[in-house]
Amino acid sequence: MPLDKKGYTFIEITVVVLLIGMMMALTLPRFRYAVLTDNLKTATRRLVGTIKTIRNEAVREQQGFVLHFDLESNRFWPESSAMTEEERLLSHERASSLPRG
Repeated sequence: MPLDKKGYTFIEITVVVLLIGMMMALTLPRFRYAVLTDNLKTATRRLVGTIKTIRNEAVREQQGFVLHFDLESNRFWPESSAMTEEERLLSHERASSLPRG
């Protein structure tokens, strides 16, 4: 009666696990870096867009603008010299967030 062996040996499984571990060690740091920098890129684009927008409005309306940065809460918002107090409060409430760090 022949012995029918099906399955993998311990050495084969160990080699596969080591190969998977090596691939993960090489790819996960890059993936983590991409995920972390994505928030930074998004915030940078938002900030640049806000600066361009208020610059264009300042030129078009011939009025001064101020870009406020709240470093404690990591937020920024624009204000115009022509804004009413209610508009300033609304602008502050709609402040954009910056990533921590």
